[in-house]
Amino acid sequence: MLQDRIAKRYATSIFDLAVEKNQLQSVANDFDTIGSIFKTNREFSLLLKSPIVTADKKRDILKAIFHGKISPITETFLGILVRKGRENVLEVVAREFVALFDKHQNQQKALITSAQQLSPETISLIKKQLENKFNSTILIETKINPDLIGGFVIRIDDLLYDTSILNRIQNLRKQFSENSYIVKL
Repeated sequence: MLQDRIAKRYATSIFDLAVEKNQLQSVANDFDTIGSIFKTNREFSLLLKSPIVTADKKRDILKAIFHGKISPITETFLGILVRKGRENVLEVVAREFVALFDKHQNQQKALITSAQQLSPETISLIKKQLENKFNSTILIETKINPDLIGGFVIRIDDLLYDTSILNRIQNLRKQFSENSYIVKL
């Protein structure tokens, strides 16, 4: 999509500037905060994407929310986004920036979804095996989905490792629906 490419360019630009100014960690913290606001507050996203709200009003709102709480580089960057009419891609820019930062730090995020809470020992064991496999630091996030019945699902970037009972049942249903054991005449 066009917006994704635009967001990636903006994220790369601010990332390069933060590296050049030796403020990568503080800018990364800023974009982590911005990303978490988008995750928890849908109205914030709708506000920035609204064509009814003027650019001046959006700039004032962003300034009221973030002034003094984020680095000057990030604050200036937000002003540029609004001035260019690109505030609607801020959510994707934040996500792309965090991805660039994680890659720079040799980190990957793994989401482990399980039917019930996994023990810390199990999470530690999974983390260790993933770090060996991917040769990077793995940041674990856990989620519970009782529909899985048992087992777990691990998602790292575009990779999916599914050992859930639900997945096995779905695979069995598919095999039985194909009915390859009965000869059709």
